[in-house]
Amino acid sequence: MIPGQGQGLLAVVAGTAVIVAFRQITRIFNNSDSRIKQLKSECAKLVALSEDLQRRVTRGRQGLGTTDGVHAWDAQAYRLARRRLGRFSPSAPIQTAVAELDETRADLKTAWQQSLGTSGEGREDLLTTALTAHSEAIDNLAAASSILVRLSPPLGQTGEIT
Repeated sequence: MIPGQGQGLLAVVAGTAVIVAFRQITRIFNNSDSRIKQLKSECAKLVALSEDLQRRVTRGRQGLGTTDGVHAWDAQAYRLARRRLGRFSPSAPIQTAVAELDETRADLKTAWQQSLGTSGEGREDLLTTALTAHSEAIDNLAAASSILVRLSPPLGQTGEIT
């Protein structure tokens, strides 16, 4: 063996190991950015769909829309966004906020259907209470998921190292 050749080979192996490790670390961070973006997207969909339901109930209540508007609300898209969100194992505050949103959504739909029956002061109060609780649950999910906005990279930056 030529003197110094072993050191050169060792340098090549060490350099290759550093490059491979660096790429792995970069891949981990990129996957993390992608996960955060997907979590943020699903939370935003839940908020948007919930606000849509809120608007439909309010419009129907004010006589501006029809009862078909509430029944036409896209529950399937809500369930799909909810299921996708669950795949990412969101933080406890987000899970709690989504559970609260689910509960208040169900209460709102029940109050809405009851309000379609005979009108009365009690049914209107129940619907008002359900609308208020649902609105607060939407705000709670938006607040709980706001951490995702702070964690994601600025627009135009992907975190990739080239």
